[in-house]
Amino acid sequence: MLDVVTVTGADDNTRPEELASLAQKFPFVEFGILVGNHPGTPRYPSATWRDDLSDVAARNRSLHLSAHLCGRWVESFLTGDVWIADWFDRYQLNTHGQPHSFDIGVV
Repeated sequence: MLDVVTVTGADDNTRPEELASLAQKFPFVEFGILVGNHPGTPRYPSATWRDDLSDVAARNRSLHLSAHLCGRWVESFLTGDVWIADWFDRYQLNTHGQPHSFDIGVV
């Protein structure tokens, strides 16, 4: 039996309300939102779209979201140089096989 399935790729062509509707029908679905270097392109929603999604998420507790960070966002997230919304339930770091070198101060 599946506990969680992540569906990734919603973008500016998907209304955030549609995600909330699907979440009510399928409570085991988590929606992975790609956050990367090409906002507003297919699969990478714009900042405005993410703001709209945050409003929908605030009204819909059944909407489970994960931020899938790509490109420069990975290092920026780990070094604290960029703040990623705290309304995401989970964060996924997608390095796409590219080397990342930084000191995040973990002992």
